[in-house]
Amino acid sequence: MDLFRPFRDGWPDLPCSIVCAVFHRRLCMRTQRLLACLFLLSGLSAWRAAPAAEFVVTSRLDSGAGTLREAMFAANSTANPPHTIRFESPYPIGGRIVLASTLPSLGQATIIDGGDRFAQLSGNEQFPLLLTSQPLTIRNLQLMDGWAPAVNTTAGNGGCIRYNGTGSNLLVENARFENCAARSLLIASGGAIQWLSGSGSVTIRNSVFQLNAAVSNDAGSEQPRGGAIAASGNILIEDSTFDNSQALAQGGTRGGFGGALSLGAPESGAVTIRGNRFRFNLATPDAANLGWGGAVYVSADSNAEVTLENNWFRENMALLGSAAHIRMVGTGITLALRNNSFQGNEAVEGGQVSVIGGQVRFWHNSFDAGLATSGSQLRLESSDVRQFSNNILGRSTGTSACQTIGIDRTNLVGAGNVLVAPCTGLELADDQLLGSDPLPIRDESQRIGVLVYADDLRILDRGSDLPEHCLVTDARGTPRSLDGNADGATRCDPGALEHASPRVFRDGFETISIP
Repeated sequence: MDLFRPFRDGWPDLPCSIVCAVFHRRLCMRTQRLLACLFLLSGLSAWRAAPAAEFVVTSRLDSGAGTLREAMFAANSTANPPHTIRFESPYPIGGRIVLASTLPSLGQATIIDGGDRFAQLSGNEQFPLLLTSQPLTIRNLQLMDGWAPAVNTTAGNGGCIRYNGTGSNLLVENARFENCAARSLLIASGGAIQWLSGSGSVTIRNSVFQLNAAVSNDAGSEQPRGGAIAASGNILIEDSTFDNSQALAQGGTRGGFGGALSLGAPESGAVTIRGNRFRFNLATPDAANLGWGGAVYVSADSNAEVTLENNWFRENMALLGSAAHIRMVGTGITLALRNNSFQGNEAVEGGQVSVIGGQVRFWHNSFDAGLATSGSQLRLESSDVRQFSNNILGRSTGTSACQTIGIDRTNLVGAGNVLVAPCTGLELADDQLLGSDPLPIRDESQRIGVLVYADDLRILDRGSDLPEHCLVTDARGTPRSLDGNADGATRCDPGALEHASPRVFRDGFETISIP
């Protein structure tokens, strides 16, 4: 096969007679070969792909020169993506684009960056915002009032971002999503973002999601999912805030999945939820069935890994698993919960965390004020529980703090847990049972809220210091271990927060509880 023919065919032949008229006949063939090589190199240079293009948005109008709409049209018609759409002066800082019609669907890999303009894009509670079938990156933008009702589309999914392809990646950084809604007669999905990518990835960082909703209102086919985000693939969500989002079924009996997040981990995939705040989210807590995961719902397939670490869950609601419901169907699936804090989450059953299936490990989690009929703190079903170390299970309301159904504890190890009441099926030899409820102080001065037990010597320095039980840092990155009770020795605290030494002599002798 002549591999170089495509590059040569576009160039005119050089007659040998011209060359031979200048050079000796013995050099003719050699000269032809040399010129052919030069022509080939020139062809390769012309064949190289042109660089990706950049389009600038300078106007906050809905259409016309310098607008986002025109930039999207241009990106779609330009070869060699990924392209960048960038906002710059004279676009006003914080300027808002209010859509008068649906934007064109992106057919090329695109980066949309608000830069230092922090542009706002509003669907005016009538139109979805960004539709794409290709990889997408969003930075430094506020997306708001994007609605995806069934009357505008074949399905009411992804109020602010909707993906209609397979296997592509989404990256969202430093963005804000507010009042985005997916509404459908059937299964509404992803109030702010729907990205069901299969083998692709979804990465969300340093972003805020508030007042988003996935709402279904058919009496026979509810099951809305992901009030803020519905996604599948390899997923990383970190350093973000999720407040007041809902997966809401109206008019029927079947509730939704994931008031804030409804996530699917494919076979051998991974879902990591790290360093986030979840408050006041709900998944149809009054439904007759379903209504799983008031803040977070994860469904994982065989050999997947699910990790929740350094998160803060406050006053989320669901029928089952008011803060998080993790469902693992298949073999070889692992779940790790590390340095999470749960307070005041309310469910009908399954309390603050509910888990079905998988190999489960718990380190340094703090549970306080869980509310459920049974298993007000934890509900574990058909799980292989491998680790339970340095957790605090504080006050709760219900018939039991823990509910365990068909769990395997053959390989269970752990130490350093502090409990108000026994955790049925998870008891370990050195667990410390408290005689009365600890009363922590809620500290939400940072995104990652924590429960502070600064004056309770029943908890300070009462964890296990063994490396297999004591994590290296706490929920806010403070190194463990510290001397929390001022006795001159450092020891690991149970729970998500590692306490520093109390200021005993600040104003004289402070009052400290005695064990």
